[in-house]
Amino acid sequence: MADYISGRSQWRFPSKPGEMPKYVQRAFRIKVFGLMALQLAMVFTIMVLIDQYCLLDKLKLGRMHMHNLRSQVVFYLVGMFNVMSALVLLCLKDQFPWNYLLLTVTTLLSGIFWGLAPAMVTTTLHFQLIGILCCTMIVATAMSTLLVSLTSRNLEAVTVVILSLVTGWLVGVVVDVLVIANFFVVHPFAVLSVIGFSFLLLAVLHLEAGRALVQCRPDDFMSVIVAMNSTLMVVVSIPFFIVSFCFLHTGEAVMEEQEEPHAAPEPIGMGSPDNAPVIVPV
Repeated sequence: MADYISGRSQWRFPSKPGEMPKYVQRAFRIKVFGLMALQLAMVFTIMVLIDQYCLLDKLKLGRMHMHNLRSQVVFYLVGMFNVMSALVLLCLKDQFPWNYLLLTVTTLLSGIFWGLAPAMVTTTLHFQLIGILCCTMIVATAMSTLLVSLTSRNLEAVTVVILSLVTGWLVGVVVDVLVIANFFVVHPFAVLSVIGFSFLLLAVLHLEAGRALVQCRPDDFMSVIVAMNSTLMVVVSIPFFIVSFCFLHTGEAVMEEQEEPHAAPEPIGMGSPDNAPVIVPV
């Protein structure tokens, strides 16, 4: 009997009350980081296609057209549809297949929105930023698996999330520096600015979605992706970021209120045992 108990695997049991089992946490983070990496890769591809085919110039939305009314209208119109798509995705996050369909639409709109960014911002450093974040999520997918599978079972979930993101960010920074040094001419100060800003975005992402990445509830994986899209908005449009940020956290507050257990009402006329009357025999 003792051998049987010692040989049992606790992998499928929560290590703490109210915590998801380790295999659920691992699957959740693989799915979330993998989807974010795929989305960022598609956004980067759309940005490159827009730049290579000179679509901004063909639409007369080229760089340095910040005061062009057409540039502003097209840019903010695409951004508005992008935010609306992300918010609808948040509302339908657990309804298959609408959630994946909306994820595809949101990804396409995000790629177009970021591809139009040079029409409003005179720099092309957003390519580096998306590249660093894409590498971060790819490495974080592998790291989250290794940290849960190969390390102690008592490793805190928040530690796994932070180590995965920081390791992925460091790899992304190294890749960015090597690519820039060998293929492009960019001022070192500009590269340092992108590195610092990418770290700031990851900090904002952890602030928005860190709780979901720690709790790993299966129905919350789309919330993390919406949080990443909201975080990316701060780069090119702060008003869009504020709208999506407020909507995201308002939805979380409503969900927490709905999930909060209510105390059972005390029956009328029933006193507690401590206050029960004591009958003294005469």
